[in-house]
Amino acid sequence: MKARKILEAVKTELRAEKLSFDAKIRVGAMIETPAAAILTGQLSAEVDFFSIGTNDLIQYLLTTDRTSAEVATYYEPLHPAVLHMLKSVLETARAKGKSISVCGEMAGNPAYTELLLGLGARNFSLTPGEIPQIKKVIRSGNSQTAETLANALLALRTIEEIKKSLSQRHPSRAA
Repeated sequence: MKARKILEAVKTELRAEKLSFDAKIRVGAMIETPAAAILTGQLSAEVDFFSIGTNDLIQYLLTTDRTSAEVATYYEPLHPAVLHMLKSVLETARAKGKSISVCGEMAGNPAYTELLLGLGARNFSLTPGEIPQIKKVIRSGNSQTAETLANALLALRTIEEIKKSLSQRHPSRAA
């Protein structure tokens, strides 16, 4: 992997200059495109950890742009393809023994926390202001219930069905 070679070259330079650095620096990969998501298993041989960037992954998977008024309505975190892709990436990383975190708007939205936990997420990258709400949701549930929810939502075929099921379960946290 080209990034590893560059990193090793920089380490060699730092050693030659007798500068201190973390020789065990970890290398990670952002999963932000469908291609990266599909190749998570192969990428795992090259990296120490992953982070799923939900904003970009959703945008590229659904070929939309959340900042464009013309196509922003197609940006949908609860699209069945998004849920299945998240599950696949999380399972693959776990199977390969790699740590993985979820970041982006989904990670910081309490309406999605239980679902993400049920899909296999255990690490969330959040802004400081989001931490209390997400922590509250995590503490109020359990992993078995979250997995049951995720499996039920994965079985649904449309965004509307998924939203309805999620809002019936937690009206106060409707997506």
